[in-house]
Amino acid sequence: MKKIYVLGNPILEEDSIAIKIANMLKKEMKGYAFIYYDPAEPLPQEPIFLDVSPDVKKVKLIEDVEKLQEPKAYTLHDFDLAFLLKIMKEIGKIKKIKIIVVPLVDESKLKDIAKEVKKMLESL
Repeated sequence: MKKIYVLGNPILEEDSIAIKIANMLKKEMKGYAFIYYDPAEPLPQEPIFLDVSPDVKKVKLIEDVEKLQEPKAYTLHDFDLAFLLKIMKEIGKIKKIKIIVVPLVDESKLKDIAKEVKKMLESL
């Protein structure tokens, strides 16, 4: 079973797109487990993530942690997934990553985005 770690916040509309897409795909993609990512849980050596970004216009695959942008960190609360993944790669806890990034879209486009994500997952 391929595990897909889903990022986002179900409470915030703009941050729940990946969760909604994962819920749509759960029903039709056998052999895939869509798991809400808990940073306290250990990751496999080659994790696959599903996330949303307002900075992309179409579904995009990122495989290089160095391409992930980190916000300025002023306190420990400012460290995000990019920071965590870079550290984990540096210390050898993960070998490779794949992050499927989806654009911030309204509800009317979710089905189309889900189809693109499905095609991308099947090609990995």
